[in-house]
Amino acid sequence: MSKEVKFAVAIWLVLMTLYMNHTAPEERSHDFWDHVQYTKILVNKHRLPYPNEGWETYQPPLYYLINGFVLPQTIKSNLAIHINLVRLISIIYGAITLFLISSLLSEFTNNITAKILALMFIATTPTYVFIFSTYNNDSLMALLCIALVVVFRKLEKNWSYKNIFLLYILATASLYTKITSIVCIGSLFFICMRGLFVFIAPSKLHIKIMGLLFLSIISLLPWMIFHNYKHTDKLIPSNDTTLKNISILTKHRKVLGLLLKDEK
Repeated sequence: MSKEVKFAVAIWLVLMTLYMNHTAPEERSHDFWDHVQYTKILVNKHRLPYPNEGWETYQPPLYYLINGFVLPQTIKSNLAIHINLVRLISIIYGAITLFLISSLLSEFTNNITAKILALMFIATTPTYVFIFSTYNNDSLMALLCIALVVVFRKLEKNWSYKNIFLLYILATASLYTKITSIVCIGSLFFICMRGLFVFIAPSKLHIKIMGLLFLSIISLLPWMIFHNYKHTDKLIPSNDTTLKNISILTKHRKVLGLLLKDEK
């Protein structure tokens, strides 16, 4: 590990230790307990939650499956321990992400001071601190997306079967963590096809990469069909469905109340 990464990670760990000691797990997170609920359903009921079973249960399962292996007995006996352990794992995700970002920065400069300043700026932004300290699938998604970009750059320089496998695994894992990782995958598609804007066809290398990324998207279909569509008749449900149902029910109750209201 390079000097700048060691320095940034050391500052990051000190910063996060102070942050965790002075903030409650649910602070600055409106859906904290909804993410915890997802893991509790997995561990307690030994099944995947239905998409409309809770506020966050429409999310893909990878992040919560990993959390379910973190001392699962503590979910029943001492939930606070489980939550703190998952938050510590998020901090580790953050440290690994700093290392990956450093490797990307090395493509632009070898100046250690510049890299340290860049890493420190990223590590101390409120968004970075929040994402990599709470109980939220954004932490794993961010790590996987940055790793995907790193492997993408390696493939552009040197095609190898190892990186082919890694690209597919990372892209698929990111989608099974959070659907919005499609933004990152879409950005890589755009990079592969950027030559079209000047009427230059994508290279064979970029066509192969796009094929792998498309295969990762196809790999999400079993989840979308056999879980999402099965329970909601939608391939990509969201918690908006729950909100609409509650809203419609409330309106019906109000109308029914007016109809049945006794006139005096």
